[in-house]
Amino acid sequence: MSDRRSARNSACGNAHRRQPARRHPAPAAAGRRPSDPGTSRTPPPQASAAVRRPGLRLRQVPPPAVETRHQTPHRPTRRRPRLRTGQGALGGRAHLRLAAPVQTPPHPLRTTRRPPPGIAGIGLHDHLFATPSKGSPPPAVGFRRMTSPVHGDSESSRQEPPGEPGAAEGDDALIDMLCTRAWDPGRRFDTAPVPRSWIEEHFGPEHLNRIRSQTVGSSSNGMIVLKSQAEEVAVYFAGAPRGPLFPPVTPPEVEAAEEIIGRPLPALLRRIYTEVGDGGFGPDGGLASLTDGRRAPGDLIDWPCSITRHERDRAAGLPGSWLYLASGGCTMQWHLSLLAAGNPVLLYDADGWVPSWGEGPHDGLRHATGSLRQWLWTWASGGDVWAAALSPS
Repeated sequence: MSDRRSARNSACGNAHRRQPARRHPAPAAAGRRPSDPGTSRTPPPQASAAVRRPGLRLRQVPPPAVETRHQTPHRPTRRRPRLRTGQGALGGRAHLRLAAPVQTPPHPLRTTRRPPPGIAGIGLHDHLFATPSKGSPPPAVGFRRMTSPVHGDSESSRQEPPGEPGAAEGDDALIDMLCTRAWDPGRRFDTAPVPRSWIEEHFGPEHLNRIRSQTVGSSSNGMIVLKSQAEEVAVYFAGAPRGPLFPPVTPPEVEAAEEIIGRPLPALLRRIYTEVGDGGFGPDGGLASLTDGRRAPGDLIDWPCSITRHERDRAAGLPGSWLYLASGGCTMQWHLSLLAAGNPVLLYDADGWVPSWGEGPHDGLRHATGSLRQWLWTWASGGDVWAAALSPS
């Protein structure tokens, strides 16, 4: 037994004595038996290709030519950069030092940027205002149309001073008109608040619908903001005490302000601050005060001071000859030119110029009233100083 086992193990250890691997017969071809000596089946004849008519070749239509684009008459022809006549391109092995230098194009490789919207500087710079001839009113320069807060009726408010009176009798009449309106609590500004309950009690609940055109706005404390020319404003403030919102300043205070500004104030503006009041009346937000620290009753912040604003504006790049007068709403401001003839009042847009584009403060000007006297006379007579600025001419 042990000899048989050892013989089997020794046979397994020799590769030439192993049994060959079993192999299965290959599967019979399809259609015949494995025992058939087999004659291959004759394949069926293939059908001959059908005789087809050669396809017709479509007529080749040439592509349409690109038409020349119509050039709009009001647009200038775009100028393309042109190289020097006879300039050749560099070859594959051309020597860079021996090649002709490429000429700089006469125009940039892009469309020239349009100038930013703005007014022309001619006639608006302080030193470019023409001196008006004797007996002729100073010109009022108007520019593009713009939006503004609600003001009085433009047609009825376009009043001009009669013949632009002189400083002797004209300024006296203007000072009296300014005192009459500036000392009236209901007319010292363009608008005045009136309680809603008082209107309903004296005129009836339906009266609010009838005065809708005179209504400028309303507040959460029950006040209706009306135009200062409204009848309801005159009746409501009929018994209110008269007087300036801020008392007039003294001549030494005016001199101290002039020393800070570095220029003297116009004689008319000196009289306004010393006889009418230290601001607190006038178009839009009201004339700025000449001294700092003024605060109206009920306000939480001080009244704007023209001297403080002047120093801040000059640090921002505005000319030192511009004196801040009043706010026009949003970014609009009224400034007084201290150097130009007649001291015109300038309507300035603080966001109307971009220094990085090479623009200056004069690009932010939108309108120029001929003189301070004309600007104040329009407001004192019940007019609207925005009428000239909003006119299309």
